[in-house]
Order: sequence, then C-alpha cells, then structure tokens
Amino acid sequence: GYTEIKSSAFSDNIVENDQYYAVGGAVSVVGNGSFKDCIFKNNLANTTYTASGASLYLSKGNVSVSYCNFSDNHANMGASICCDNGNMKLSDSNFRNEYANEGGSVYLSASSSEISNSNFTNSHAGYRGGSISLSASEASIDNCRFMQGSAYLGGAISCELSNVTVSDSHFSDNSAEFAGGAVYSSQANTTLTDSQFSANTASIGGCAYECDALRCTFENNYASTEPGCINNCGKLTVYNTTFVKNRSFWWAGAIHTHAGGNTTIYDSNFTDNVAGWNGGALYTYAYLQIYNSVFVGNNCTT
Repeated sequence: GYTEIKSSAFSDNIVENDQYYAVGGAVSVVGNGSFKDCIFKNNLANTTYTASGASLYLSKGNVSVSYCNFSDNHANMGASICCDNGNMKLSDSNFRNEYANEGGSVYLSASSSEISNSNFTNSHAGYRGGSISLSASEASIDNCRFMQGSAYLGGAISCELSNVTVSDSHFSDNSAEFAGGAVYSSQANTTLTDSQFSANTASIGGCAYECDALRCTFENNYASTEPGCINNCGKLTVYNTTFVKNRSFWWAGAIHTHAGGNTTIYDSNFTDNVAGWNGGALYTYAYLQIYNSVFVGNNCTT
C-alpha cells in the first residue's frame, strides 16, 4: 500500500500506555508514503519504556516528508519523527520547541535518510541529539539550520555507529551538557563540510566530538573544560577550515588530540583562539601533522 497525506493538521494526538512499546502519536506508517504541507503540533508518545515518533512513526518503506511544520511534540525517541528500519527523505520543513530523550525532533534507527533545507529551533533531548539522533544509520544533512538545541551528548546532532555527512549548514547557540556542543559522533564516520558553527558550548568539544571538518568556519565557541571546537580521540582530518575566537577553560582553544589519536590539518587558519591552561589553538599528546596553515594571535592565559 501507499499512504499519501497533504495539507492536513494533526494536534493533541496521544499514544500512551503502560506497555513496553508505543509508536506514532498521530500517524504510524509501515510501508511507503508521503506527507506534504502538513502541521503537527502538541502530539505525544508516552510509555513506561520506549515511545517513538509523537507525530510520525515510519518503518520498512520509503517515505517523503516535505513542507511540513512540527512544534511542541514530545516522545521518548524522536519527538516529531521516528524512522525505524526505513528510508526517509525530509525537506523544506520546520521543527520548533520539541523534546525527547533521544532525538529532540528526529530519531533514525537502522535507516537511511536525506535531510535538506530544514530548520531546527529550540529542540532538546535528555540524552542524545538535541535535534537529530542517529543509531546504525546513514544520513546526508544539507542546507539546514540548527539553533538553540541542547542535549547531554550532541546539542544538535548525535551520531552512533552511523555514516553521516553534514554540508552547507549553520549551527548556532547549541549546547551539550557533556560532549559535542553541536555534533557528537561515537564509533561513527561523521564529516562536516562547508558549514558554520558559532556560539556553541559543551563541557568537552564546544562544537564537535570526533568529526572531520572540511571548509568549515568555527567562531566564538566555548568548552567549559576542553577543547573549544573539536575533540579528537581517533583519526581527524581538518581541511581549509577557519577557527576564530574560540575558547576553552582548560586545554586547546580549538582542537585537542588525545592519546591514541591522530590529527592532520591542511590549509587552515587559527586566529585569536584562547585556552585557559595549555595550547591557545592546539593541544596534543598523540600524532599531529600540520601543512600550509596559519596561526595568529592565539593565547594561553596561564
């Protein structure tokens, strides 16, 4: 079968019980479908353990979601959308004031997704991925804006056991209580390209945790421990990227490479970054290679 829904509104719908699993507060689709020009507001998925997709639960099919607006939805996993073992194309949509334990707006599990031309504002997660959380999934995220999101890991995006590319996107004023103010990556391949990061904060990795950066700009980001921008415990590549006025309370105003890590930097600029203890721009006790890069006005305050 095929589900097609256009120009419709869904509000104050609830899936709630005391059972193990409940999904799709508004709509649950197993198979193929499309949603266009719809509004989803104040929907709820709530159980004692796992409640997914307060607005949409998508599984085992190909589904497109376009020109939709989501706001004030709540669930355990994916306040607005949970895509479980499926394929989703999400475009030209807005998410605002959402909350979940994982994936403040969108949760992807064992799925493939293309996300483009969408805005995520004031989405929050108790654990991972203030706006988007991925587990064992693949995703391309293009031309999106992430603003004022928060989580324990990944104030905007969390990637676990996944392959993710983020391009031409903007991240501002996102925060993580622990790691990855904008993007957190664990046992994943995550690449940030042609994107801007400003005023993001975390305890570790003011912007990113375990992410490559190609042609990006990082400005005025902060870590309450270290580093101001990117934390690396594995293999990191930075290419043609600019770091300006980022700060950390302890080590590394821009990038910290930990024991066992390997960082390679090409054609990049580090300007006026500040660390409280060691390494105004960089701090490493592992492998570090730098080629054709410029460091100006970086400072360690101790």
